[in-house]
Amino acid sequence: AVMTHRTLAKISNKCESRLYLPGEPIMRQDQRGAHLVLIDFGRAVASLNGTEWAVNQTGAGEVWGELVFLQEEGHYRVTVTAQTICHVRVCTRDQLCKDVDVA
Repeated sequence: AVMTHRTLAKISNKCESRLYLPGEPIMRQDQRGAHLVLIDFGRAVASLNGTEWAVNQTGAGEVWGELVFLQEEGHYRVTVTAQTICHVRVCTRDQLCKDVDVA
């Protein structure tokens, strides 16, 4: 999913910044989680059961984990791995719901 610049700006200051090197997993399939991951820059690829999806190469502005983020508990459906150096912002539901109206 891709968020608008306005929405990204509203939530980005509530998120934790992280840096991933090429080959590092940003999230793992079946990992329990409740985080929303926003890619600031870099490229990543999604894979399901170890098979990469060429169409799912992602970059700046992409959002991952939104389905798990919206649920009380859940597991990531895919693995997202950094292809290049990736700077991402990671948000929990609690961080965003405190003070930010993202509508």
